[in-house]
Amino acid sequence: MPIPNLIFGSRERLNILYSTALFLFTLLGSGHAAESLPKLEASLAGASARTDGDQLIISTGGIERRWQWTGHGLATVGLKDQARGCEWADPALAVGCDWSCPSMIGPDTPARLISLTARSGDDEGFTSRHLEVTAEISYPDLILRYVIWAYPGAPGLRSQIWVKGARQASAPIALSPQFQTLRGKASLTQVATQAVPSWFATTLTDTKELVFRVGHLKPNRQYTLGLSWWDFSGEGRTQSLSLTSIDGESVVQALSQKPLPKWSGDQPGREAINVDIPVAVRPDGTATVRIAAANNASAGVSELWLYESGDTTDVKITGDAGRLRELAIAAPKNRHLVAYLDAGDASATAPTPADNATESGRVDFLPINATRHTRRAFGYYNDTQNRNKAATPVLRDEVMTGDRVDWASVLAVSSAGAGFSIVKESHKCVNQSGVDTGVFLSDTTGLQNTGWALKPAEIGPDKFRWCWASWIVCDDGTPDGAELALKQFDRLRYPVIPERDMWSLVCTWGHSLNPRDGRNYASEKEILREMKLTKELGVDMLLIDDGWQVSRVATGAIPDAGMGWWPHPEIYPQGWRNVVRAKQELGLRVGLWGVAQVMPLEDMKRNFDALGISQLKLDFASYHNQQELDEMMTRARTFMHYSGMRCIMSWDATENAPRYGYWWAREYGNAHFMNRKPESPEKVVYVPWLALRDFWQLARYQNLNKWQLVIHNPEVTNRKISDAWKYRADYCAATALMGIPEFMAMPRFYSPEATHDIRTLLDTWKKCREEMFNGYVYPIGDEPSNASWTGFQCVCADAQRGYLTVFREVNNSEQTHQIKLHIVSGKDIQLTDLISGEKRTCKTDADGTVDFELAQPAQFQFLRYEVIP
Repeated sequence: MPIPNLIFGSRERLNILYSTALFLFTLLGSGHAAESLPKLEASLAGASARTDGDQLIISTGGIERRWQWTGHGLATVGLKDQARGCEWADPALAVGCDWSCPSMIGPDTPARLISLTARSGDDEGFTSRHLEVTAEISYPDLILRYVIWAYPGAPGLRSQIWVKGARQASAPIALSPQFQTLRGKASLTQVATQAVPSWFATTLTDTKELVFRVGHLKPNRQYTLGLSWWDFSGEGRTQSLSLTSIDGESVVQALSQKPLPKWSGDQPGREAINVDIPVAVRPDGTATVRIAAANNASAGVSELWLYESGDTTDVKITGDAGRLRELAIAAPKNRHLVAYLDAGDASATAPTPADNATESGRVDFLPINATRHTRRAFGYYNDTQNRNKAATPVLRDEVMTGDRVDWASVLAVSSAGAGFSIVKESHKCVNQSGVDTGVFLSDTTGLQNTGWALKPAEIGPDKFRWCWASWIVCDDGTPDGAELALKQFDRLRYPVIPERDMWSLVCTWGHSLNPRDGRNYASEKEILREMKLTKELGVDMLLIDDGWQVSRVATGAIPDAGMGWWPHPEIYPQGWRNVVRAKQELGLRVGLWGVAQVMPLEDMKRNFDALGISQLKLDFASYHNQQELDEMMTRARTFMHYSGMRCIMSWDATENAPRYGYWWAREYGNAHFMNRKPESPEKVVYVPWLALRDFWQLARYQNLNKWQLVIHNPEVTNRKISDAWKYRADYCAATALMGIPEFMAMPRFYSPEATHDIRTLLDTWKKCREEMFNGYVYPIGDEPSNASWTGFQCVCADAQRGYLTVFREVNNSEQTHQIKLHIVSGKDIQLTDLISGEKRTCKTDADGTVDFELAQPAQFQFLRYEVIP
């Protein structure tokens, strides 16, 4: 299966000729259907756009889509896989137009075409060159832009809606703090028959620990958490209260083993407690509340409430009116009641609705009865910080049986010899719906992709606001074909520039036992030492993580008032001067860490100017509406332009907050996939086979060259928690070679033998990494299980050669094993061991199977293969 050369290479390497046509057409009539669209004919290499009567036809050379002007908008009437001659659309399944918006665009809402244009574009350098077709359409309540990107030779098309209010919409409702129950069950206590308030008669309980999250906390406000509890079982219960950051690494013990009040006469004792929520545990605007009971007793609480400082606008709080008045009156000075949770309320343990829950509008429609075909839905989990277990894979991939799926990012449809996928370009994850990412609806009436990312109230007349984009990608109907087509289109949408993007790195946070310990590693003395050791290890970049911007006694990540995001003078007395000198002497790259929605653009710029960073890692993001998403992307875009496109963003995707997902925002750089450490917190202790399992699943549908894959030091990992010690240091490093190797292991802790082995491996990798970076990576072998033969295959541009990393896990007893490779079925190939230099020739069978041998478990091979003519 040859791979088109056009798909490979960076944006600068595309060699294309194009002509641009620009036609404006205004319909001044009443909004009824026009007999024909304005004349349009434009091309860009193999991509084209034209009109034919009332139809708009756009082609990449691999896929053709046809729309009809209906008087209500553009409606898809054709979808052709040009490579296979397959027509998917059934024109009988018609709609007024491909998009809809409750209360604003219905099936019969009249539309007026304002303009239809075509031009060549590359989104200001953030995507590959493409033909961009834009239809601007007027509705009674808004103006809509429908934008289609056609990449020459691509297997798919991308469409996106942009909207602007034709008249002033109501102001969006400000997000107010709210509680979410993560762990706890409402239970009726023995006082239910007593003359006590309902909010006191029930209690949220758990046999181990109650866990809550309070969100939408503003960085410039102070907060006080309140709660009421009592010894409802009369067992002499004592409980503790702790507050933690979303990653669990910043912890404040607010109360330690406090005895709960007991019965007093005919009434239970009542106790109300208020504690402040420090900034250190809420860097992303959320804090986790944990209540635990001692002596194996169950934990319980009756209520939670929250006070906020400053002038607070009216917020809607549900609960007993009398109780809410009591709490409001009892507020500490200069505090206002802004949130309340009653354990007696059935909603206390119900799933919290999405912050922006709304009746989702449709962003794409295909007139295809997909129920006649095989449908598979898949997507990835975020929150890798809490998914370091055998039972918590990062990929969910299953056959769709109903008409609706709300957790998936991709719906793949396949038939005999052909298939296609529809992709939500959004931050949806399996376990995090994010901002109005909608659902896939697939029934006998057609296939719909819903989710605007916008509430009608957020649409205003000041500017066009984007909605989530949609991809339609054609393939050959096989799982391998769908995987390759998605990666090909993804590479065009999010191109890589190897000379800017492909560098291995060390992250200074990786050995921290606690936040203070981690911040100490970011001091000037430690950084200068680690820069030299990073170079000796053969790594290209040192990422200075949290700690450079705060004092030695700071308990949080936010700089002191007036200091800004600049090296703290106590930590860096001469600013970045000494680091810059060492960087230049060593020929080493440097990256920097910050907090996404807190670090100002001007501070990003001045650190780039002073330090010359190659990567800016932004952590602790939490995006709850389209405005917050757009503001961060605009800041990233502005900063990258300022840097001359020399500094990329690295998005931290490790938490469950609504952040970036897996099919969005990667035009700005790459993503930090997971945190793994040697000792603490226990939940992120490095387990080699689990990390490899997650990389293997990630490689199914993602281009690994957009992901930083974590490596740690097996020599110092806690042996009571992990079997990492059974693996060599270079084995652990090899698991990440097909992506962006990220050492969360500080070089100083490697033994001389391990340093030598890793340096040898990285020196070998550097000779071929650019070719690997431009290739496509497949998972091969069995899924890692700590007892598998497994690995990765990188297929190079001409499909005649590639690279393999093959792993025999520690509990595997087979000295030899057959592994199926991709795109080499029935061919003679030469395999070269890139470490030892040994070569061998073999013939693959009809399935592409090759025999591999590793004498001992916990060994690996790094190989190059070439097809013999």
